[in-house]
Amino acid sequence: MYLYDKQEDVDYLYSRLDTRWNSDSVIKKNMHRCKIKKLLKFLKPGKTLLDVCRGGSVDGILGVMAAKKGLKVTICSVKQEYLDVIKRFANEHNIEVYDYVVCEPENLCFSDESFDYVSCIHVLEHVNDLQKCFSEIHRVTKGKALI
Repeated sequence: MYLYDKQEDVDYLYSRLDTRWNSDSVIKKNMHRCKIKKLLKFLKPGKTLLDVCRGGSVDGILGVMAAKKGLKVTICSVKQEYLDVIKRFANEHNIEVYDYVVCEPENLCFSDESFDYVSCIHVLEHVNDLQKCFSEIHRVTKGKALI
């Protein structure tokens, strides 16, 4: 198995995100963009959002686009490299995200009822303890969860 150094890993993961978000396939590109657009309709500017990610695919894009809409967004993921990928995406689109935090979906490092909204997309199939993940999302939200 070939191990990437950190920058190569970030570059590789970013290319995966970019080939989905900016896909040459009109269907694939529109599928991701329409999903994000529909979810954004539920989120109100001025509110707080925690976007719980795992890395890969298009994780974190909802959080970035919510920040563009005017929400105070925190994005969390299991590895710093995954956060570096979404930071790069945000920077390339001139969008400022409030905070990036490394933590596990089953052990969120935030106080109870910290966020108006919590999103958790393309994550559940990767967690070891689904019930614990649901419990943590419920614990940190004071409003709605998008799962």
